[in-house]
Amino acid sequence: MLVRNQRRRWASCAPDGTQRFNWCAIMAPSALLDYVVAHDLAYCAPGHTPEYWAVVAQAVPDYRLRRERLREIGPLLRI
Repeated sequence: MLVRNQRRRWASCAPDGTQRFNWCAIMAPSALLDYVVAHDLAYCAPGHTPEYWAVVAQAVPDYRLRRERLREIGPLLRI
């Protein structure tokens, strides 16, 4: 796992399994950070398929609410 200054993503997963997290995510409420982590871990399932979202939903049942909230406050999490 790496922590980076990513411009457009909260997290990403490389084909070799390396996970990269945006350092700005630490400023988000913990519930949203949980969503970011679950979202990234779900990349074990390829793409944003129904199977992928099922994995995310298993880890974070209210992921839709958290995703929307992250979209709302994301631009404010810069210093």
